[in-house]
Parts: sequence; C-alpha cells; structure tokens
Amino acid sequence: MRHPSIEARASTSAILCILLVFAACRREPPPEPEREETVVPVGALPAERAGIRAVVRATGIVTPAEGAEFLVVAPEPARIAEIGKAAGDEVRSGDVLVRFELPSAAQEVARLEADLAAAEALLENTRVNQQRVADFVDRGLVARRDREIPDRELADAQAAVDRIRGMHARAVNAAGRAIVRAPFDGVVAGRQHNPGDVVLSASTDPVLRIVDPRRLDLVALVGEADIARVVPGATARVTGPATEMPIGLKVLRRVADRAAPDGSLAFLLLFDDPVDLPVDTRVDIE
Repeated sequence: MRHPSIEARASTSAILCILLVFAACRREPPPEPEREETVVPVGALPAERAGIRAVVRATGIVTPAEGAEFLVVAPEPARIAEIGKAAGDEVRSGDVLVRFELPSAAQEVARLEADLAAAEALLENTRVNQQRVADFVDRGLVARRDREIPDRELADAQAAVDRIRGMHARAVNAAGRAIVRAPFDGVVAGRQHNPGDVVLSASTDPVLRIVDPRRLDLVALVGEADIARVVPGATARVTGPATEMPIGLKVLRRVADRAAPDGSLAFLLLFDDPVDLPVDTRVDIE
C-alpha cells in the first residue's frame, strides 16, 4: 500500500513539468532587427507619338563615284610597250600610265608626212608659176584670160595642202593615243597585264584601273521583300568588322529599274563623310 504523501508529491511534480513545457512553448521569439529601406528615385516623361521605322539589313560594295574611275584601254589591238605603275601605287594627274606599240598609227603618220611635204612643194611651185603669169599679164606679154589657169591651180594646190595637213594632224593625234596619262590624282586599284602583252581595244580587257579614293559610293543589294521600304533620302550605316565605328550613309536612288533574277534590286548610297575603305570592299549595312 502506497503512502499518500509520496503520491501527492509525484502528482505535483508531473503538473510542474507540464507547466514548464507549456511555458517554454508560449515563449515569444526575439524581435527581428530593423531593416533599412532603400528609396529608388523614379522619373516620368510624357508619352509622345512617333512613327516606327523598319530596319533593312543588306550587303553593299564600295564603288568609285561617277568620274572617279578610269580604265586604261588600248586605242586599238596593240602590244604593251611600257607600264609605269603597279597595283597600289599612287598616281598624279598627267603621269604616264601605259605606252602602247601602234605600228599602223606610226606608219600612217610617216606616210602623211611625206604626202604633206610633196603637197607643200607643189603649192610653192604653183605659187611661183601664178606670180610669173601675173607679171606677164601686167606687162602685156600674155592675154588676161591666161591668168585664170594658174590661179585655179594655186587654189587647188592650197586645198590639197589643207586636206593633207588635217589628215596628218588626226594621224598624229591617233598615234599620241599610244601614250596614256592619268586624268586625275588617285591610286592603281588593279593591274591586269604586263609589258609585252597583246591587248584588245575593249573595256573588258583593261590594262590598269585608276580610282580616286576620296570619291567613293556604295551599291547595296536589297531583297525583294524590303525594296518598298528603301526610299531616296533614307539614312543608313555601315556595320560589321570592316569598320570600327558605324559609317553614315544616305540613299540616293535606284541603280536600275529592273530587279535581278533573284528579285533583289541595287541602290546607290552616298557616304556622309570621306571614308578610308578599299574599293570593292563588301560590307554589311543597315
């Protein structure tokens, strides 16, 4: 039989344990540290209406401007006697670029020089005869009507000299085409032949290509879907690895009214400022 005091103490101990556990559960957590609020300034601008512009991406080729390109072409099928410049060389206006061998032109000049000398000698003889007959007429030794024949012969001889002199001048000019000089300052953008080569008298067979690097344009090929979006006066720029900074352009006009077989169309664009880009460089543009 248990003692009553012992059971009472055990019950009291159990109740105290329960109260301690309950108090521990009801203990409030420690307060959280206060957080600093960060104020971000916000600005506002009034809304504006503006047009949305489409960006057309295309490929362009740097080309010489009008009058900034010169092709050295033989005046007739001929052999190259001398070429004074190489690709990349600078040229000055008046520099000798190419000298051709033109045997036919040289022979024509020599022939006409001989004809001119003979015609001038005949003219001098005719003039002497005309003066002698005129003197005879004045002295009354011959009839006045006899003076008409030497006068007519003198006029014919003078006309012959004038005609041959004109032919000789044209032949000399043709022979002078054997020497081709630079029409402006520029650089040699291409050399296709060497001394001794026989070339044709055609732009498809040039000897040298001279360009003025200060006057360059750009021809861009625009796809069929974007042709209607490219209009004269529109701005553009060169992008890509060919330039470190974007280069400004402006659309001038269409190069042709008819599209290529693939539907693309070429446009001519002008640089805003002179550029340091080699001719025929292919670039990306927007």
